[in-house]
Formats: sequence, structure tokens, C-alpha cells
Amino acid sequence: MDYGYNVPEIYGDPAILMPDIYTPSNIKKTNRFGLVFHFAEVDEKDNYITKIKSKSDAYADIKHIDISTSDYKSFVDSILSVDVVISQSLHGIILAEAYGIPSVLLRPRNSHLKYSDWYFSTGRLEFPIANSVREAMNITPPDIPDLSLLKKKLVASFPYDIYS
Repeated sequence: MDYGYNVPEIYGDPAILMPDIYTPSNIKKTNRFGLVFHFAEVDEKDNYITKIKSKSDAYADIKHIDISTSDYKSFVDSILSVDVVISQSLHGIILAEAYGIPSVLLRPRNSHLKYSDWYFSTGRLEFPIANSVREAMNITPPDIPDLSLLKKKLVASFPYDIYS
């Protein structure tokens, strides 16, 4: 609105509804951190993972979570198997928080506008952005917002009349 755009009264990303669609049970924690690259960075991930894991044992507890998959259940299971998600991907952040997993934004190469949009829509006007994986590992993630009202409004805004 500050930039002159008309915005709807309903805020939120439909990905916050995923726990209502798929809620696995008995997922064991396997790693302290999960690292989610932006889909545009996935080609560089193997090289990057090898580099950071060779630098220090501190990186041994990082699980790479591939956003470029068609297996959403495996992706969600991977998110639930870590304590904290470090993500360049907006939907890595959103899905982690939708499932109650704290997350830290790893500085993306593209515009920050969509990330700010997410945090602002959940009432968080300030949020940390890590410049490196090491920095992200040392940042306290922002509190996970209560998404229940956003979820309720998103469901209520669905045009059921078109799809009945």
C-alpha cells in the first residue's frame, strides 16, 4: 500500500494450507539444520554442499532439502526432520513455518520484496537475513506466527461457486 498498490483484504500464501492436506506422523529428527536453495540455485547445490561440508564438522549436521521435487510428501517429511530450516526459497520458509519449524532466510540473489511480503503479512516487520550458511546457523529464527486466522480467511475467500 505504501507503494500505491491496491491490495486485497486477504493476505497469505496458499502453502500455509498444506498441513491440512498432508500431515505425516512419526517423522524423526535427523539433522539440526535443513538447507533449502531457491529453485534457480539448485544446479549449484551439489558443489556448494560439498564445499561447506568440507570446511568444518559444524556443517555435518546440515541436510539438503531439494525444493525442485514433484514429491511434496518427501519435501515436507524432510522439513519435519530438522530443527531449523535455512532457506533461500520463499516456499521453504513458508512451508517450514506452516509446519511449525523455525526458519532463517538465507539472502537470496533476487529481490527481497516477496520475502518482505510474507513476513509483513504475518505481522513481522523486522526479520533477520543471513548472508551465509554459517551466519544463518548462529541466528535465532524469528518466532513462528499464528497462521490460523490467515488460513481461515484464505479458505473463506475460495470461490467455491466456480468449482461446485
